[in-house]
Amino acid sequence: MNRRATAAIVFILLVIAVGAGLASVLRQKRSEKPLKALGFIDRPETFIMDIAKSEGLYDVVNKAIKGTFVKGLRDGDPALARKALSADFLARFPAPTDGHIVPDVSLDIREFDKSPQVDLAAEPFLALIRSYTAEWVHLERTTWRPFLFLADPSESAAYCELHFQLAGPLPDTRRVDLSGTARAQLVLEGGNWKLRRFEWIEGTRIEGRQPPWREITDDVGLHFNESDDVAKVKQQVIDGRESTWSVSPSVLDYNQDGFWDILAGIGYQESVLFINDGRGGFERQPTPARDVSSMPSTWLVLDLDGDGVSEWVTSYVNAYSAGKGWFDLYHKKGTEWERLDRALEFPNPREDRVIGVTGILPVDINRDGLMDLYFC
Repeated sequence: MNRRATAAIVFILLVIAVGAGLASVLRQKRSEKPLKALGFIDRPETFIMDIAKSEGLYDVVNKAIKGTFVKGLRDGDPALARKALSADFLARFPAPTDGHIVPDVSLDIREFDKSPQVDLAAEPFLALIRSYTAEWVHLERTTWRPFLFLADPSESAAYCELHFQLAGPLPDTRRVDLSGTARAQLVLEGGNWKLRRFEWIEGTRIEGRQPPWREITDDVGLHFNESDDVAKVKQQVIDGRESTWSVSPSVLDYNQDGFWDILAGIGYQESVLFINDGRGGFERQPTPARDVSSMPSTWLVLDLDGDGVSEWVTSYVNAYSAGKGWFDLYHKKGTEWERLDRALEFPNPREDRVIGVTGILPVDINRDGLMDLYFC
């Protein structure tokens, strides 16, 4: 081999060595560069696309979580709630003092608009939830409602996004509501579906400053006497949107005792004057109408003729004829009520043949000093 060939071979080997060395350095630099950190809960890139299979798995997973985690929270059983959490469970959940206050006149609102960055193991997580509910009388509502569910093809893991809510009353009956959006990772562990990760995304804690309204209608006697079957039929009519109104009550101080009374009627059925007894209840009195077929849905009680005795104007249309219609009213004659048929006439074009009245208002429409009646 001559000197020129030897020099060429040495040069080639040197290039190869330098290239190998450079590659080694580059590999070392790459290995020293930190890897991209994964999210606390990543949405999977691959998941079961078969809808029937996915929905079937969703039913199984959701039932398992509701039967342990949700039931444990609702019943105040931390041991049962703990059974729903995997051995390596971690959560990110806001503390009661996190977030910021949203100004409001009637409510105390604290908004948690970002996920906390502190990882909580199972016991601290459950303890944090108890710190929200410790002063509540009981948990009135526990909501776990997924709106996105992605099952892993292995059918041993799943990802979901959900509406999460805890709500209940304080001893003074004020209500507190913790509600927000969360994401969760679920795994099959020991044959049971469990929560492996739980992360709060955003939501609010809302506390009322005043006690809530309480339904006392039946307690004070402010109701029509009807059977459960009749009440059910009426509700079906309302649900089916077959009727736009049922009762149009009026508020008045009928006996001038300083307490507001209520006059209510159900068309073609019943009318009742509820007299306020001043002690938190009502006494039932009949109205002038006696005939069920002409029973109005609403009344106006007003002294129309200035004699000091009120007349009762009804919403019942007595008749339609020749482009006109008539309302009745009742006038006191001695100690008895007298029905004045067709006392009030109004134009009724043929295209408005049948009308319904939900209220009668006294107003001087034309400002002539005389009281007019507006039927609406």
